[in-house]
Amino acid sequence: MILYRFIITLNGIDKPKVWREIDAPSSCTFEAFAQIILIAFGWQNRHLWEFNDRKDFWVPGKYRIARPLPDDEEYDEPTLDARKTTLDKVFSRRKTLTFLYDFGDSWRHTIALKEKLECSCGDCYPQCLDGGGATPPEDCGGTHGYELMKESFKNQDEEVDEYREWIGLRPGQDWDAFIFSAMERRYVNAGLNQLCDCNSQ
Repeated sequence: MILYRFIITLNGIDKPKVWREIDAPSSCTFEAFAQIILIAFGWQNRHLWEFNDRKDFWVPGKYRIARPLPDDEEYDEPTLDARKTTLDKVFSRRKTLTFLYDFGDSWRHTIALKEKLECSCGDCYPQCLDGGGATPPEDCGGTHGYELMKESFKNQDEEVDEYREWIGLRPGQDWDAFIFSAMERRYVNAGLNQLCDCNSQ
């Protein structure tokens, strides 16, 4: 069996860069792969998502991969069923793809295939190997809203207490955009272990 190793980077955020290094079996469906990415980044899975091959948001690609919905015919490109499409079907012939989470805030992630590894059944499972940067809070207004929030914490302006209350911090507690600790990675991998069989998701 083949294990794919990916570097997945959240677009539009550079200080610090938000990224995760993730392993996933080549037989994994994109439905399961979406759950792996959501767990690895700490997204709460409250919004729609899709994979696509668009190089630019405004330029249609050749296809998108998502859970089918009635309005899929409105897209310029055909939709592949994420529950039936496996990673090897796509990454056997390409090395990058985009994962879009939350069509409002538009969190775009670049998925880059780093390497392909041979593995046995016992060690061919999803896991997070490394990463950096804290994932932005859900519904913070996309990259622009996140930058405003970070600036508020940096300057300790009049809005910072509202931000603290909104994202559940204690009074006086700061938001650390740089943190993705070993402890957090263990929590991520504990969540990934719950997925068990990628093909059953």
